[in-house]
Amino acid sequence: MRRVLKPGGRALIADFRPPRGRLGRHFVHMVTGEAMSANPVERIAPMMTAAGFRVTSTHQVGAFFHCVRAESA
Repeated sequence: MRRVLKPGGRALIADFRPPRGRLGRHFVHMVTGEAMSANPVERIAPMMTAAGFRVTSTHQVGAFFHCVRAESA
């Protein structure tokens, strides 16, 4: 993404945040399998920084999405 954005270009990544409760985690695991029941969304912002972005915000959207906003250098 950084390669195709102009300096100051913005990127937004939204990813599924697994439920915190036991019943919710069990349901997600039954429907989607291992991949979504333990999705480490806290890794997104550090990966964006390592790729050369400046993270401007991280926040939750509703109960199931984690968003990271960033700008290219």
